[in-house]
Amino acid sequence: MKKLLFLFILFYFQISQAQIHLGQATKETVYFLEFFLRERPEWDVEKNYYNGELQEVIIEKDDLLYYDLDAVVDVVERFVFQEGRYKKHLEQFPELSLDYLEKKFSEHYAEQKFGSYYLSDDFSEYRKISLVDGLATITTGKISEENFTGEELKKFERLHLSYQQDLKDYRKKKEALWNEYVNLDAHHENFVEKSLPTFASAMVDLIKANFDPHHSFKELKGQFRFRVYAEQDSKFTGCEVEVIQSTIDFVPQKLYNLPLTLPLVMETFEGKEYYRNREAFFDLKFNLTRGKVLARKKRNKVEFIDGENLPADQKSFIEGKMKDLERGKYVINFQYGYINDTPAHFIVPNED
Repeated sequence: MKKLLFLFILFYFQISQAQIHLGQATKETVYFLEFFLRERPEWDVEKNYYNGELQEVIIEKDDLLYYDLDAVVDVVERFVFQEGRYKKHLEQFPELSLDYLEKKFSEHYAEQKFGSYYLSDDFSEYRKISLVDGLATITTGKISEENFTGEELKKFERLHLSYQQDLKDYRKKKEALWNEYVNLDAHHENFVEKSLPTFASAMVDLIKANFDPHHSFKELKGQFRFRVYAEQDSKFTGCEVEVIQSTIDFVPQKLYNLPLTLPLVMETFEGKEYYRNREAFFDLKFNLTRGKVLARKKRNKVEFIDGENLPADQKSFIEGKMKDLERGKYVINFQYGYINDTPAHFIVPNED
């Protein structure tokens, strides 16, 4: 959110708000002012008294750069004291018009304007743009009973509570922009549905590439949910697997080298664009059978030495795959079935 800050170059001797602040004892404020003013002898300083009591310190400064005002200008800075306390601060700009000052404040600090006042983040101070002694002026003071009526203070309190809620919502939104994941289907219509066949095929290829007959199963029926995710504008994806249901103790391998790209999701917040973390969920149903048979490849046919109980469709598939093999006797490890509607059949032949 925009901060109510007034940036200008004063080098290392810039008067620090941590050392000079409204409500401070006059002597303490003057002490710090005199300390910093020793570094700038070219600045004109005037002190006004009434009945022996310091009322005001006026400092005339030349050619200061104000970033928020887009100007290098002279400024008259006035520290006003009452009853032994620093009560008010004025910055006056002889070279700027009131319209120009109001325009720049509206550009930079519109969110903190309430009525004719610009309020600080903690609602402890106000700033007001007006003509004072014919000069465009920024007046800063405390939000207190001395400066406002009871009704005005109640209004400020309501504004403060609303502001705190807005600030809380803002921080929550910013945290979400950086840390939370958005579902790709909510931003790219039917992304999962369109990508599911490709994802299922990639799973079949992965299973085949990592097939180990010594660590296998006979039959698997199950449903598994794959969460695929990527951070912001990264092309690298992560993968998590959740077992929805399964007839055996089995967890599929995670898919990392996806044959598809997770599309980017961009969101604009307060005029700035953010790449969102993104995720997609793919549900795969496994219906697989694995086994091993001994078979002989002859010139024009395949003879099963065992496997008489194999279903006809599995025998037919194995025979078709063995047509490309040389004649001989083979131990055939095989998988037959589907992942969703994608065929997941393959054989791993080894000569006996």
